[in-house]
Amino acid sequence: MDAPVIFIHYGDSYYLKYTLESAVLFNPGKKVILLGDESNVHYTRLGLEHYHFKDYDSGTEIADFDRVYLFVAGPQHSRREWTRFVFRRWFHIYYFILAKGYQRFWTFDSDTLILTDLVLQEEKYKDYDCTEQCSGICMNGLVNNQAVVKGYLEKINELFQRPAFLKAEKANFRIYRKYAFTEMKAYVMYREEAGIKRIRLSTIFNGESYLDSICTTEEHRRFFQEDEYEIYLEKVWGLDLKKIFLCTDGNIYFWHKSSNRPVLMNTINMSWTPFWLLDALLQHAKRKLQSEFYPKNPYPTMSVLDLRVICTQKNDLSMNKEKKTGSSKNQSADRLQDPGRDRNNMPKLPLMERLKEKLKKIRKQDPNNYPLW
Repeated sequence: MDAPVIFIHYGDSYYLKYTLESAVLFNPGKKVILLGDESNVHYTRLGLEHYHFKDYDSGTEIADFDRVYLFVAGPQHSRREWTRFVFRRWFHIYYFILAKGYQRFWTFDSDTLILTDLVLQEEKYKDYDCTEQCSGICMNGLVNNQAVVKGYLEKINELFQRPAFLKAEKANFRIYRKYAFTEMKAYVMYREEAGIKRIRLSTIFNGESYLDSICTTEEHRRFFQEDEYEIYLEKVWGLDLKKIFLCTDGNIYFWHKSSNRPVLMNTINMSWTPFWLLDALLQHAKRKLQSEFYPKNPYPTMSVLDLRVICTQKNDLSMNKEKKTGSSKNQSADRLQDPGRDRNNMPKLPLMERLKEKLKKIRKQDPNNYPLW
């Protein structure tokens, strides 16, 4: 049986229209399934299947969870409902795949743009129990058997009955007061103690990867040393954003600093980003599906997505927070000015020439290793 794409989400968040559409568009041979609620059933118009996750909450595992669950968090973490749900969602998924007979499935955070046909990606992960994201602390992507999910649920329930573990977590949250014990820490304990075979989706294979998060936060740098890709000078909603390279063939790349080359992204986690950025990336990626782009140009070109142009077009004033805090217009403009761009934010020739020279050097060093050329 083919591995479906399964999302689980309560409520109707603004990004769902983009992420669900991208999953359906780029996976015509797969079932795309939303385990949701009444507020998001209308997304069936996109061509996906919708089920109520509350219809899949009957079993000994979830009964045990409801009996032993505790909210373990620092005093500044107040998201009680969300914290319980990030655990409980895995029980819903488990009962759903049991009911439908799915041994294998893909699953991503519901704010993830899927920009590739996942059927073409499955061969490289066939020898693993699962793939992981979030710098290796969450089970995301391809899950290759039901047993790995069942083992995860058993570990979650066992951890809530381990007094020494809970005591250590509580002590930790007296220091890290904004954090909580979530399914991520439970997954880390599970993978280490159960010895499952896993691989990070962020691993680069033949110039392709999966982006854990388009934003780079201070937490990413502090806890995960996650600073692999170039970032914009601009901030979006107060956060650093990895620099986006748009290719004329519809592909989307990010510049990997240590290898000094662009990496094609099959999925992009869009957490904490505005609607206009989701829309811009999805509309660009649709070029891959348009017949006039075939046969493919063997020498496509790339350019950096200009955030300020897109932001202005969508009338989103939240991008430049320094303007709101009273910094001078000139200071703000100078800080946000992208190298090689004029005051109207249009690409200048030097920027494109520098990019071309950079690509030529890479091609000269290794002409066969990267699919762009």
